[in-house]
Amino acid sequence: MNETMNKHTDSQRRTIFGLLGLAGMDREMLATVIDCVTVGRTQHVSELTEQEADEVIDQLHDFAREQGRSRVMRMDEVWRRRVIAAVFGYLDRIEFDYTNVENRLQYVKRIACRAAGEEDFNKIDKLTLQRLYNHFVRL
Repeated sequence: MNETMNKHTDSQRRTIFGLLGLAGMDREMLATVIDCVTVGRTQHVSELTEQEADEVIDQLHDFAREQGRSRVMRMDEVWRRRVIAAVFGYLDRIEFDYTNVENRLQYVKRIACRAAGEEDFNKIDKLTLQRLYNHFVRL
């Protein structure tokens, strides 16, 4: 494997195989998903990069949801909730006065969008969400 590629983590591997059972898929179906994600580069979990493993996890989540079996949130959804909590925590630490704010959640989302340079909170990518979270936790 190329030295510059970031190899997937053990946590990602465990998540992939956990979702595989949750989605009711077999290893052959997983190999097909991996083949599609890597555009034919590999069919093996052990050869996935970190980014490819994230994409496989998202695909397995989507499949499990379609089957009505997934109670697990996608990682970007987890980071969105973390960012919201971090911004709320920051506003509480600076003792922000919410009396003139009609919808507190929308206000917090607008702050995150402004910080990310995006128009829509749901279009902020996972890496930017992680950076926002770390920033607001440290403030």
